[in-house]
Amino acid sequence: AFYDPTKTGQELVAMMKSQDCVEQTKTQQQAIAKLVGDYRANSRDEKDRLILARTHQEIKAITDPIREKRKEAGELGASRILNVQVGEVKGNIEAREFCENDRVRFTQNNKKLGIANGHTGTIQAFGEKTMDVLIDGQAEAVTVPISDKENSLDYGYARTCHTAQGLGAKSVYWLGSQSGLTREMGLVAFTRTKEQFKLYASESNMEGIERGLDKFSAKESAMDLLKPHDADMSRQRIENAFARANHEQARFDIRKKAQTKIVERVQ
Repeated sequence: AFYDPTKTGQELVAMMKSQDCVEQTKTQQQAIAKLVGDYRANSRDEKDRLILARTHQEIKAITDPIREKRKEAGELGASRILNVQVGEVKGNIEAREFCENDRVRFTQNNKKLGIANGHTGTIQAFGEKTMDVLIDGQAEAVTVPISDKENSLDYGYARTCHTAQGLGAKSVYWLGSQSGLTREMGLVAFTRTKEQFKLYASESNMEGIERGLDKFSAKESAMDLLKPHDADMSRQRIENAFARANHEQARFDIRKKAQTKIVERVQ
């Protein structure tokens, strides 16, 4: 439905509600508390859980209680204070506590270590001037140097929709906010998973979210396929995607039938 430019924001929210994908609360603080509680109650590995928000302030409001609850549960180990770059303004350095077993996200490429901007992982241990981080999807931890001045690192529990493009997770939690929201942001959030998705927002923010989902970004990008003037191309791309999926399914069915016949002959 997000790909259909004729759908209104109100219709999109109604669709999500009908699929039990919306948690509406009185206040935004209650929405954050509910999101954090649901995230903590999920037994899936943390690399399979993704939290999305619009601003760095919202990310902090989500991350702080998650880390506090992890400390209370004894899930975080030895700590180290690191100076990290915060936000987009160069030189905006902040001292933050990082613990063993903390989820982290790298904010700069490091070709020597095979680390890309946006990679997430878990801190395994601290050395004198290093830390071992197990990058998601890798078998062995990487030893990352620690600088006294600045480290390209952030907490890895929540991230913005912009930095989540191209990612996916089994469980996605989106803190909805009416400020600056567009259809493209909603599309990115909603399509990060095929399994479990939920939008969290206060009543007042929900009204703004419906209005925001009616807006399309002014920037020319791949998201242009969502705009009304490109509706035909959008439909064609979706039809092509379904055709490819059907083709792959047909190939799978043929292989499966062949394997069944071989088994029958052996028996």
